[in-house]
Amino acid sequence: MSCKRDGSIYGFKAIRGVFGISLVCGIATLLPQYFVAIHLGAELPAFAGSLVSLLVVALMAKKRQKPTPAAYRIDNDQCRITGHYSSGQIFKACAIYLQIFVFILLCSPLFPEIKSLLTQVSSKPVFPLANGVELSLTIDWIATPGVLIILATFIGGTLQGASLASMLKVFSATLKQLKNSIIAITAIVAMATVMDVSGLITDMAHTLVNITGGAYLFIAPLIGALGTFVTGSDTNSNVLFGKLQTVAAEKLQVDPLWLAAANTSGATGGKMISPQSIAIAVSATRMEGQGSAIMSGTIKYCMAYILILGLKVGLVYYLFMS
Repeated sequence: MSCKRDGSIYGFKAIRGVFGISLVCGIATLLPQYFVAIHLGAELPAFAGSLVSLLVVALMAKKRQKPTPAAYRIDNDQCRITGHYSSGQIFKACAIYLQIFVFILLCSPLFPEIKSLLTQVSSKPVFPLANGVELSLTIDWIATPGVLIILATFIGGTLQGASLASMLKVFSATLKQLKNSIIAITAIVAMATVMDVSGLITDMAHTLVNITGGAYLFIAPLIGALGTFVTGSDTNSNVLFGKLQTVAAEKLQVDPLWLAAANTSGATGGKMISPQSIAIAVSATRMEGQGSAIMSGTIKYCMAYILILGLKVGLVYYLFMS
């Protein structure tokens, strides 16, 4: 179905008609993420959660019998319903997505033999530092999610009938389109590495803990949110401040995983008010000039989210984990 956007309903009135399906979608995302994170590792939680929630929402929408109220329709008179698709066509359309899931799953702790075999295809460059210290890095050429996604894309694209030349052309165009993001992420990773090796992150963490003391646990999510606000990416925020959180946890004698998780959760909240994210949303929805309105409308929810999360991180630790 292809529709044009009306967008006349906003705020809580818009939630009223989709509250049930939104709640189920959130639960269907959270539970698989939690299970996969505990048993498989950090590579697949978001992938599994999005896949399960997609299936659940599709089934709920299919079971929906009553017509959508007119206030919530999106230019219904201009909607175009497409025909039915065969199982083979659906499989081909999902081929890339399914192969990404399978490839990353095969390289997870569930299959240690495969993971061990593929990790042998790696390089370990060593960089000499001051005072005879060396920085050793490991580059996995196959057993890393980015490479697996590229492999799955080329194989899945072949199943869908795309030629190698056309896929290489799209790949090149994608690299060109994302060159600024690639440069930014590379620079942030490099900066985080320099900050770590030089001891700057350790000094920052100790300074923050010395100033705030035990109250640091309550503001840990805020640091993650600020990282996303500045960099535009929760991944970059975790790269930039993840080590800071674990160092602070060690000084406070707190489980480092607890504050690392706090940083990740706070970074997700910062996505609501990230100028880069808002700019992308405005561009994608053709709402040019509405960036400031979106920022002012979402900042209160972001602040509430960070406040609740900070209270949860601090209170849960002091009440149940200390």
